[in-house]
Amino acid sequence: MPTIDAFNETVLGKSGIAKGKRIKTYVHLGTTGVKHICEISDHLASFGIDTVDAPISGGVIGAINGTLASMVSGSPNALIQIKPLIECYSKIIVEFGDKVGAAQAVKLINNTLSNTNLLAAIEGIEMGVKAGIDPDQLVKVVMMGTGGSRALETMVIEHVMTKKFAWGGPLQIIKKDLEAWQLMANELKVECALNRTASVIFLAGIDDLGVHEDITAIAKYIQKKEKEFSLSAA
Repeated sequence: MPTIDAFNETVLGKSGIAKGKRIKTYVHLGTTGVKHICEISDHLASFGIDTVDAPISGGVIGAINGTLASMVSGSPNALIQIKPLIECYSKIIVEFGDKVGAAQAVKLINNTLSNTNLLAAIEGIEMGVKAGIDPDQLVKVVMMGTGGSRALETMVIEHVMTKKFAWGGPLQIIKKDLEAWQLMANELKVECALNRTASVIFLAGIDDLGVHEDITAIAKYIQKKEKEFSLSAA
């Protein structure tokens, strides 16, 4: 689901999961942030329902190839019961204790690192092109060196350089994740200067492009800002 409101309606709404007569365990696969999942967990607990925090990672490619990873946290008894179900769609399952919200924290860190890597890769290619370097040759050597990343391989090479912009993650979902990460960073009182800067750039790009564009379309915003910078520096 693309928004926090959508999750709230589905889980806590008039016809939501919380009203189910037979439900005993709710498994939260989405990325909505630590505070939100804890609120949902507390609410469901009042109905006698356990919550397992189990966001997934791997994107569309991971889903197609059966290589999704799940990070899970929650009641040990509930985890034992639902683990066989998670194994049906997730190749890797990593447990993070009995505290609901721990898995959300891990997922937000993962997503923010991915976003920052994506921006860095796009900027690197843009700089190379401006220096007169063949971008295909550039990414070939970078992927063999220490500058390579999954963001470069699966997003930039496959969707930015080809101008497909169809990786499979809409900016609406990225916006939700970024806002949840910023809230967590503020509550933890951590600076995270690099990732905060990347988040600000991403959110500005989303405001410019709209929420329905693919995540890889953020390259359009970066390219636009680079052109503006070049003109102002001329």
